[in-house]
Amino acid sequence: MRLKARSLFSCVVTVAAFLSVAAGPLHASPAAIDEGVRLFEARKFPEAKAFFEKLVGASAPSAEADYYLGRLFINEDDYDQAITWLSKAVALRDGSSEYHLWLGRAYAEKTLISNIFRRASLAPKVKEQFERAVELDPGNLDARLNLIDFHLQAPGIVGGSLDRAMEQAAEIRKRDPLRGHVAYGRIDHDQKRDDLAEQEYLAAIRESPSSAVPRLQLGDLYQSLERYDDATRVFEEIVRADPNQMVAMYQIGRTAVLAGRNLDRAAECLRLYLQYLPGDNDPNLGWAHFRLGQVLERAGSPEAAKREYEAAVAADPKNKDAKAALRRIS
Repeated sequence: MRLKARSLFSCVVTVAAFLSVAAGPLHASPAAIDEGVRLFEARKFPEAKAFFEKLVGASAPSAEADYYLGRLFINEDDYDQAITWLSKAVALRDGSSEYHLWLGRAYAEKTLISNIFRRASLAPKVKEQFERAVELDPGNLDARLNLIDFHLQAPGIVGGSLDRAMEQAAEIRKRDPLRGHVAYGRIDHDQKRDDLAEQEYLAAIRESPSSAVPRLQLGDLYQSLERYDDATRVFEEIVRADPNQMVAMYQIGRTAVLAGRNLDRAAECLRLYLQYLPGDNDPNLGWAHFRLGQVLERAGSPEAAKREYEAAVAADPKNKDAKAALRRIS
Protein backbone atom coordinates (compact mmCIF):
# COMPACT_ATOMS: atom_id res chain seq x y z
CA MET A 1 0.00 0.00 0.00
CA ARG A 2 1.41 2.71 -0.91
CA LEU A 3 -0.81 4.52 1.61
CA LYS A 4 1.56 7.59 2.23
CA ALA A 5 0.43 11.48 2.15
CA ARG A 6 3.96 11.76 1.04
CA SER A 7 3.15 21.02 2.03
CA LEU A 8 -0.32 23.46 3.15
CA PHE A 9 -0.41 27.76 2.61
CA SER A 10 0.38 30.24 5.36
CA CYS A 11 -2.14 30.22 8.15
CA VAL A 12 -3.61 33.68 8.63
CA VAL A 13 -6.37 32.61 11.01
CA THR A 14 -5.47 32.31 14.69
CA VAL A 15 -7.25 30.69 17.59
CA ALA A 16 -7.13 33.81 19.75
CA ALA A 17 -10.91 33.84 19.92
CA PHE A 18 -10.83 30.49 21.70
CA LEU A 19 -8.51 31.84 24.36
CA SER A 20 -10.56 34.90 25.16
CA VAL A 21 -13.01 33.05 27.41
CA ALA A 22 -11.65 32.00 30.79
CA ALA A 23 -14.44 29.63 31.79
CA GLY A 24 -13.01 26.51 30.18
CA PRO A 25 -12.46 25.27 26.60
CA LEU A 26 -14.86 26.16 23.83
CA HIS A 27 -16.06 24.00 20.99
CA ALA A 28 -14.20 24.66 17.74
CA SER A 29 -16.38 26.59 15.35
CA PRO A 30 -17.10 25.17 11.89
CA ALA A 31 -15.38 28.22 10.38
CA ALA A 32 -12.19 27.46 12.32
CA ILE A 33 -12.21 23.82 11.26
CA ASP A 34 -12.87 24.85 7.67
CA GLU A 35 -9.78 27.03 7.66
CA GLY A 36 -7.64 24.13 8.85
CA VAL A 37 -9.15 21.85 6.22
CA ARG A 38 -8.45 24.50 3.58
CA LEU A 39 -4.81 24.50 4.65
CA PHE A 40 -4.66 20.73 4.53
CA GLU A 41 -6.26 20.48 1.11
CA ALA A 42 -3.89 23.15 -0.22
CA ARG A 43 -1.14 20.73 0.86
CA LYS A 44 0.53 23.25 3.17
CA PHE A 45 1.12 20.56 5.73
CA PRO A 46 3.37 22.35 8.27
CA GLU A 47 0.92 25.25 8.54
CA ALA A 48 -2.03 22.87 8.82
CA LYS A 49 -0.33 20.90 11.57
CA ALA A 50 0.43 24.06 13.56
CA PHE A 51 -3.17 25.19 13.09
CA PHE A 52 -4.75 21.96 14.33
CA GLU A 53 -2.31 21.60 17.23
CA LYS A 54 -3.35 25.07 18.44
CA LEU A 55 -6.98 24.23 17.85
CA VAL A 56 -7.00 21.03 19.92
CA GLY A 57 -5.19 22.83 22.71
CA ALA A 58 -7.67 25.70 22.78
CA SER A 59 -11.02 23.99 22.27
CA ALA A 60 -13.05 21.05 23.49
CA PRO A 61 -12.31 17.68 21.83
CA SER A 62 -12.93 17.75 18.09
CA ALA A 63 -13.07 14.53 16.10
CA GLU A 64 -12.34 16.39 12.87
CA ALA A 65 -9.27 18.16 14.28
CA ASP A 66 -8.00 14.86 15.69
CA TYR A 67 -8.56 13.20 12.31
CA TYR A 68 -6.57 15.81 10.41
CA LEU A 69 -3.75 15.71 12.95
CA GLY A 70 -3.61 11.95 12.46
CA ARG A 71 -3.41 12.39 8.69
CA LEU A 72 -0.64 14.95 9.11
CA PHE A 73 1.40 12.64 11.32
CA ILE A 74 1.08 9.91 8.69
CA ASN A 75 2.52 12.43 6.25
CA GLU A 76 5.51 12.78 8.59
CA ASP A 77 5.90 8.99 8.97
CA ASP A 78 5.17 9.31 12.70
CA TYR A 79 2.76 6.41 12.93
CA ASP A 80 2.58 6.24 16.71
CA GLN A 81 1.28 9.81 16.87
CA ALA A 82 -0.97 9.15 13.89
CA ILE A 83 -2.53 6.17 15.68
CA THR A 84 -2.98 8.22 18.84
CA TRP A 85 -4.85 11.05 17.11
CA LEU A 86 -6.88 8.88 14.75
CA SER A 87 -7.91 6.67 17.68
CA LYS A 88 -9.19 9.82 19.41
CA ALA A 89 -11.12 10.75 16.28
CA VAL A 90 -12.70 7.29 16.10
CA ALA A 91 -13.58 7.37 19.81
CA LEU A 92 -15.43 10.65 19.29
CA ARG A 93 -17.07 9.66 16.00
CA ASP A 94 -17.19 5.91 15.68
CA GLY A 95 -19.66 6.12 12.82
CA SER A 96 -17.17 7.61 10.35
CA SER A 97 -16.02 5.11 7.74
CA GLU A 98 -13.26 7.49 6.65
CA TYR A 99 -11.83 7.78 10.16
CA HIS A 100 -11.64 4.02 10.52
CA LEU A 101 -10.04 3.75 7.07
CA TRP A 102 -7.23 6.12 8.00
CA LEU A 103 -6.69 4.53 11.41
CA GLY A 104 -6.32 1.22 9.59
CA ARG A 105 -3.80 2.81 7.25
CA ALA A 106 -1.81 4.17 10.20
CA TYR A 107 -1.70 0.72 11.75
CA ALA A 108 -0.72 -0.77 8.36
CA GLU A 109 2.17 1.66 7.96
CA LYS A 110 3.30 0.93 11.52
CA THR A 111 3.20 -2.77 10.71
CA LEU A 112 5.52 -2.34 7.73
CA ILE A 113 8.31 -0.90 9.89
CA SER A 114 7.87 -3.25 12.86
CA ASN A 115 9.60 -6.51 13.70
CA ILE A 116 7.89 -9.82 13.06
CA PHE A 117 6.52 -10.15 16.59
CA ARG A 118 5.04 -6.64 16.62
CA ARG A 119 3.51 -7.23 13.19
CA ALA A 120 1.59 -10.20 14.55
CA SER A 121 -0.08 -7.98 17.16
CA LEU A 122 -0.73 -5.08 14.79
CA ALA A 123 -2.16 -7.02 11.84
CA PRO A 124 -5.54 -7.79 13.49
CA LYS A 125 -5.94 -4.06 14.23
CA VAL A 126 -5.37 -3.24 10.56
CA LYS A 127 -8.00 -5.77 9.53
CA GLU A 128 -10.45 -4.63 12.20
CA GLN A 129 -10.31 -0.98 11.11
CA PHE A 130 -10.64 -1.69 7.39
CA GLU A 131 -13.55 -4.06 8.03
CA ARG A 132 -15.26 -1.46 10.24
CA ALA A 133 -14.84 1.14 7.49
CA VAL A 134 -16.55 -1.19 5.01
CA GLU A 135 -19.27 -2.09 7.51
CA LEU A 136 -20.09 1.58 8.04
CA ASP A 137 -20.00 2.39 4.32
CA PRO A 138 -20.14 -0.55 1.90
CA GLY A 139 -19.46 1.93 -0.90
CA ASN A 140 -16.06 2.92 0.53
CA LEU A 141 -14.06 1.29 -2.24
CA ASP A 142 -10.76 2.61 -0.91
CA ALA A 143 -11.36 0.61 2.25
CA ARG A 144 -12.23 -2.47 0.22
CA LEU A 145 -9.05 -2.10 -1.85
CA ASN A 146 -7.02 -1.73 1.34
CA LEU A 147 -8.67 -4.88 2.67
CA ILE A 148 -7.57 -6.67 -0.49
CA ASP A 149 -4.00 -5.53 0.12
CA PHE A 150 -4.24 -6.74 3.71
CA HIS A 151 -5.53 -10.16 2.75
CA LEU A 152 -2.83 -10.58 0.10
CA GLN A 153 0.03 -9.49 2.34
CA ALA A 154 -0.90 -10.88 5.75
CA PRO A 155 -0.24 -14.54 6.65
CA GLY A 156 -3.31 -16.66 7.29
CA ILE A 157 -2.47 -16.94 10.97
CA VAL A 158 -3.22 -13.21 11.43
CA GLY A 159 -6.23 -13.11 9.12
CA GLY A 160 -4.91 -12.94 5.57
CA SER A 161 -7.01 -14.82 3.01
CA LEU A 162 -6.99 -15.03 -0.77
CA ASP A 163 -10.67 -16.00 -0.72
CA ARG A 164 -11.53 -12.87 1.30
CA ALA A 165 -9.53 -10.76 -1.15
CA MET A 166 -11.54 -12.21 -4.02
CA GLU A 167 -14.80 -11.47 -2.16
CA GLN A 168 -13.79 -7.82 -1.83
CA ALA A 169 -12.84 -7.62 -5.51
CA ALA A 170 -16.26 -9.00 -6.46
CA GLU A 171 -18.00 -6.37 -4.30
CA ILE A 172 -15.90 -3.61 -5.85
CA ARG A 173 -16.73 -4.79 -9.37
CA LYS A 174 -20.47 -4.65 -8.58
CA ARG A 175 -20.15 -0.99 -7.61
CA ASP A 176 -17.47 0.25 -10.00
CA PRO A 177 -16.38 -1.92 -12.97
CA LEU A 178 -13.22 0.14 -13.55
CA ARG A 179 -11.98 -0.27 -9.99
CA GLY A 180 -13.10 -3.87 -10.12
CA HIS A 181 -10.65 -4.53 -12.94
CA VAL A 182 -7.93 -2.84 -10.88
CA ALA A 183 -8.80 -4.98 -7.86
CA TYR A 184 -8.70 -8.25 -9.79
CA GLY A 185 -5.51 -7.11 -11.52
CA ARG A 186 -3.84 -6.60 -8.15
CA ILE A 187 -4.83 -10.07 -7.04
CA ASP A 188 -3.69 -11.69 -10.28
CA HIS A 189 -0.32 -9.93 -10.09
CA ASP A 190 0.12 -10.98 -6.47
CA GLN A 191 -0.60 -14.57 -7.48
CA LYS A 192 1.90 -14.32 -10.34
CA ARG A 193 -0.85 -14.57 -12.94
CA ASP A 194 0.58 -11.60 -14.78
CA ASP A 195 -1.05 -12.42 -18.11
CA LEU A 196 -4.45 -12.24 -16.40
CA ALA A 197 -3.50 -9.02 -14.61
CA GLU A 198 -2.54 -7.51 -17.96
CA GLN A 199 -5.89 -8.52 -19.42
CA GLU A 200 -7.76 -6.92 -16.52
CA TYR A 201 -5.97 -3.61 -17.02
CA LEU A 202 -6.42 -3.71 -20.80
CA ALA A 203 -10.14 -4.38 -20.33
CA ALA A 204 -10.35 -1.42 -17.97
CA ILE A 205 -8.64 0.80 -20.56
CA ARG A 206 -11.11 -0.30 -23.23
CA GLU A 207 -14.05 0.43 -20.93
CA SER A 208 -12.67 3.74 -19.60
CA PRO A 209 -10.29 5.08 -22.25
CA SER A 210 -10.18 8.56 -20.72
CA SER A 211 -9.08 7.37 -17.27
CA ALA A 212 -5.39 7.36 -16.38
CA VAL A 213 -5.92 4.86 -13.54
CA PRO A 214 -5.81 1.57 -15.50
CA ARG A 215 -2.94 2.80 -17.64
CA LEU A 216 -0.93 3.63 -14.52
CA GLN A 217 -1.63 0.14 -13.21
CA LEU A 218 -0.66 -1.42 -16.54
CA GLY A 219 2.54 0.61 -16.69
CA ASP A 220 3.41 -0.44 -13.15
CA LEU A 221 2.84 -4.06 -14.12
CA TYR A 222 5.11 -3.79 -17.17
CA GLN A 223 7.73 -2.06 -15.04
CA SER A 224 7.68 -4.88 -12.48
CA LEU A 225 8.08 -7.42 -15.30
CA GLU A 226 11.03 -5.41 -16.72
CA ARG A 227 9.06 -4.76 -19.91
CA TYR A 228 10.48 -1.27 -19.91
CA ASP A 229 9.61 -0.31 -23.50
CA ASP A 230 5.98 -1.26 -22.89
CA ALA A 231 5.94 0.61 -19.58
CA THR A 232 7.39 3.74 -21.18
CA ARG A 233 4.87 3.58 -24.02
CA VAL A 234 1.95 3.39 -21.59
CA PHE A 235 3.20 6.22 -19.36
CA GLU A 236 3.90 8.42 -22.40
CA GLU A 237 0.34 7.79 -23.62
CA ILE A 238 -0.92 9.16 -20.32
CA VAL A 239 1.08 12.40 -20.46
CA ARG A 240 0.25 12.96 -24.13
CA ALA A 241 -3.42 12.85 -23.20
CA ASP A 242 -2.87 15.01 -20.10
CA PRO A 243 0.50 16.72 -19.52
CA ASN A 244 -0.55 17.37 -15.91
CA GLN A 245 -0.46 13.67 -15.03
CA MET A 246 2.64 14.04 -12.88
CA VAL A 247 2.70 10.50 -11.51
CA ALA A 248 3.05 9.19 -15.06
CA MET A 249 5.79 11.79 -15.56
CA TYR A 250 7.66 10.42 -12.55
CA GLN A 251 7.23 6.87 -13.80
CA ILE A 252 8.69 7.75 -17.19
CA GLY A 253 11.78 8.93 -15.32
CA ARG A 254 11.90 5.89 -13.06
CA THR A 255 11.46 3.48 -15.97
CA ALA A 256 14.29 5.14 -17.89
CA VAL A 257 16.59 4.81 -14.87
CA LEU A 258 15.72 1.12 -14.44
CA ALA A 259 16.24 0.47 -18.15
CA GLY A 260 19.42 2.56 -18.34
CA ARG A 261 18.32 4.45 -21.44
CA ASN A 262 16.39 7.59 -22.47
CA LEU A 263 18.14 9.44 -19.66
CA ASP A 264 17.61 12.90 -21.14
CA ARG A 265 13.88 12.29 -21.14
CA ALA A 266 14.13 10.92 -17.61
CA ALA A 267 15.83 14.12 -16.38
CA GLU A 268 13.19 16.26 -18.09
CA CYS A 269 10.30 14.35 -16.54
CA LEU A 270 11.78 14.17 -13.05
CA ARG A 271 12.48 17.92 -13.01
CA LEU A 272 8.87 18.53 -13.95
CA TYR A 273 7.73 16.24 -11.14
CA LEU A 274 9.87 18.15 -8.66
CA GLN A 275 7.70 21.22 -9.35
CA TYR A 276 4.64 19.25 -8.23
CA LEU A 277 3.12 18.77 -4.76
CA PRO A 278 2.57 14.99 -4.54
CA GLY A 279 -0.73 13.59 -3.38
CA ASP A 280 -1.33 11.01 -0.65
CA ASN A 281 -0.35 7.98 -2.69
CA ASP A 282 2.12 9.64 -5.06
CA PRO A 283 5.90 9.12 -4.93
CA ASN A 284 7.34 11.72 -2.59
CA LEU A 285 9.81 14.35 -3.74
CA GLY A 286 12.64 12.49 -2.04
CA TRP A 287 12.24 9.69 -4.55
CA ALA A 288 12.20 12.12 -7.47
CA HIS A 289 15.45 13.72 -6.25
CA PHE A 290 16.97 10.26 -5.83
CA ARG A 291 16.02 9.14 -9.34
CA LEU A 292 17.30 12.40 -10.82
CA GLY A 293 20.55 11.85 -8.93
CA GLN A 294 20.84 8.42 -10.55
CA VAL A 295 20.31 9.97 -13.98
CA LEU A 296 22.98 12.62 -13.37
CA GLU A 297 25.43 10.08 -11.98
CA ARG A 298 25.04 7.91 -15.05
CA ALA A 299 25.45 10.99 -17.24
CA GLY A 300 28.85 11.64 -15.68
CA SER A 301 27.88 14.56 -13.40
CA PRO A 302 28.79 13.30 -9.91
CA GLU A 303 28.61 16.70 -8.19
CA ALA A 304 25.14 17.39 -9.55
CA ALA A 305 24.12 13.85 -8.60
CA LYS A 306 25.42 14.38 -5.07
CA ARG A 307 23.26 17.50 -4.70
CA GLU A 308 20.20 15.51 -5.73
CA TYR A 309 20.99 12.71 -3.27
CA GLU A 310 21.40 15.31 -0.52
CA ALA A 311 18.06 16.82 -1.49
CA ALA A 312 16.50 13.34 -1.47
CA VAL A 313 17.67 12.67 2.09
CA ALA A 314 16.56 16.13 3.23
CA ALA A 315 13.09 15.54 1.75
CA ASP A 316 12.82 11.96 3.01
CA PRO A 317 15.27 11.05 5.81
CA LYS A 318 14.03 7.44 5.72
CA ASN A 319 15.09 6.89 2.10
CA LYS A 320 17.79 4.26 2.58
CA ASP A 321 18.59 4.09 -1.13
CA ALA A 322 19.35 7.82 -1.25
CA LYS A 323 21.49 7.58 1.88
CA ALA A 324 23.48 4.70 0.40
CA ALA A 325 23.97 6.55 -2.87
CA LEU A 326 25.15 9.63 -0.99
CA ARG A 327 27.68 7.61 1.01
CA ARG A 328 28.96 5.98 -2.14
CA ILE A 329 29.42 9.18 -4.12
CA SER A 330 30.81 11.36 -1.30
